[in-house]
Formats: sequence, structure tokens, C-alpha cells
Amino acid sequence: AKELEAFLSGQRQGISTNKNARNQSSTQQTLETRKTYSDTYIDEPYRQFRLLRRRLPDPLWSQIRLEAEHALTLEPDAGPQLYQHVLRQPSLMDALASIISHEIETELMP
Repeated sequence: AKELEAFLSGQRQGISTNKNARNQSSTQQTLETRKTYSDTYIDEPYRQFRLLRRRLPDPLWSQIRLEAEHALTLEPDAGPQLYQHVLRQPSLMDALASIISHEIETELMP
């Protein structure tokens, strides 16, 4: 019985030592991974320009909106469609989604 108890206590100590070693190695791996990701993230080429482009207005969308406003003065009958699909939308992507969904809606429900 004493031998069994000594064996089990030795096993418990070995398990706790292995757990501590595993925890330390996983913590070290996590820190190394974070360091690697942060290094590549910071050193990303042209990152500042990409982030700046997100904040600047889209020149293509601005031109489309200007032309829609001009078309509205020439053809007032096109007003509801221009407002719904172009002038009310904040971006080109939203306008395209609006136009496509309208086309699908009119084809599916005549």
C-alpha cells in the first residue's frame, strides 16, 4: 500500500510538473505568435495609404451622384428612381445592391 501511495504521489507530482511546463511553453508560443503577427502587421507595406483611402470619399461615386443630380434637373420624371437608387445611397456598393435587389424584386413579383 505504501508503494502504491508513493507511486501515485510521484505520478501526481510528475503530472503537475508536466502541466506547468506545458503552460509555460504554450504561453511562450502565444507571445511569439503575437510578436510575429504584430511585426508583420506593423511592417505591412502601404498600410497607411490603404487606411487613408478608406476615409477619403470615392471619386467615382461622387461623379455618379453629380451626374444623377444633373440628370434630375433635365428629366424631373426620373426623380423617384434616381433618389431611390442613387442619391439616397451612401456608396457605390449600396447603390448597386439597391438596383440589383429592385431588378430581382420586379422579375419575381410582376
